[in-house]
Amino acid sequence: MRETDLIAQCAALEAVLRLRSNPFGMQLFENASALDAIKGLRRPKSIHTTDQIVAQAARLGWTVGITGDNLVGDQCRAVIGLGGQDAAWRVVRHSGRFTRSPKRHALRAAWQV
Repeated sequence: MRETDLIAQCAALEAVLRLRSNPFGMQLFENASALDAIKGLRRPKSIHTTDQIVAQAARLGWTVGITGDNLVGDQCRAVIGLGGQDAAWRVVRHSGRFTRSPKRHALRAAWQV
């Protein structure tokens, strides 16, 4: 696909969807050293939540490179593929906002057929 075709398709899609912010993409790399090759990449100097990183890309137009160590906890890592979502993860307390007891999790799973 030519770049001019892609630009035209993106503009048409933005008009149809009536987007309020710029679209952006996310990409997973095999290792953190691959981030070093990206020109203009910004790396966090402190710990953030996933939504803060997404806001930096969407609202500020930054190219941001993170690893799991840059994120607050397991919940933030798991939703973007930097952490696992195994059975133990599904029943523990995340970010102090909610809990999923094993009993409650089993009931919820039973309803999701």
